Amino acid sequence: MMAALFRRLADVSRSVVETVNGDECTVRPVDKVGGPNGKPAWSTERPSYEVKACFYQDSDSQRLDDPRPMMRPGLQVTTNRAGPIRASIRLYDPAKLRTDDILHRHFDAAFFEVTAIDPDGLGGAMLTLAVAKQIGPL
Repeated sequence: MMAALFRRLADVSRSVVETVNGDECTVRPVDKVGGPNGKPAWSTERPSYEVKACFYQDSDSQRLDDPRPMMRPGLQVTTNRAGPIRASIRLYDPAKLRTDDILHRHFDAAFFEVTAIDPDGLGGAMLTLAVAKQIGPL
């Protein structure tokens, strides 16, 4: 009984978050041509599909508080102060979505590569993304 109630409340709250913060996106499946280390290409076996994603980018306040670059003897290394890009999606199907697939955000035509998938146990997933270049003609 409580599990069903929690699931309904999670669905309702998720709908509100998607309405306010969600971006229309297309998942464009990618396959590696020639094996796991091959060149990426749009998948001919898995179709593209639409999702609504809520994007997040955290910053590491400890790194932001210290503007000095990281120092090593004889070497100065600057660090990327931007946190990882994440997107939360509701309809996660492991048969459809894989790492290396491309998430194409419509409003700014940005492309993101899915680098990690963390299912939430309620039918959704938190995706870790990297900015990607377009692979080829859509």
